[in-house]
Amino acid sequence: MKKNIYRFNWNEYSWPQARRLFELDFGTERSPNSDGSFVTVLPDQELFNLLRAQERALLECLENRSSSTVYRIKELATIHQVAESGNNRQFKDFEKYLQAPENDQLLIQFHIPAITFSVEPIPQGGYLVKHNKNPRFVTHYYPESGYNTTTSNSPLLVEEWLDPEPDEEKKQKLIHKLSIFLRKYLKD
Repeated sequence: MKKNIYRFNWNEYSWPQARRLFELDFGTERSPNSDGSFVTVLPDQELFNLLRAQERALLECLENRSSSTVYRIKELATIHQVAESGNNRQFKDFEKYLQAPENDQLLIQFHIPAITFSVEPIPQGGYLVKHNKNPRFVTHYYPESGYNTTTSNSPLLVEEWLDPEPDEEKKQKLIHKLSIFLRKYLKD
């Protein structure tokens, strides 16, 4: 089962509008979804502000726990554990979250798709783009120029290989997938 919300215009939502959207899509104990599911804790205003700053993002509910709910902003790969007590926790990625000590009991784990690409806005209108599957790599992308300006001004060149560099054919396939992802991500 999946629980997620995608919006290309989070920046146009007010907090009350977003709160209502969270209630309808994730369900609450008082008002569960039609399938009877609900989350223990809805996203809070701090998490909403991150979505708003991102503008275009997919918010995924990963786990429902006894006194918290775990969410991921897919484009950033960041994990946010929103707790009833207000003692929220944030993690760089799902692996870091799994390494942390548990605060409460797991009730249900929702479908957790792997993240192929994650995007982080950087200064001057660019993006730091990470390929999170093997072979992992990092690049910078600037939409205005259509170029990765940090490595010899060639379109979408890899800035840094985090795993052993693949052969030329595999690299071309990865760059092609990256181009498709960026077109979709940056689509208005």
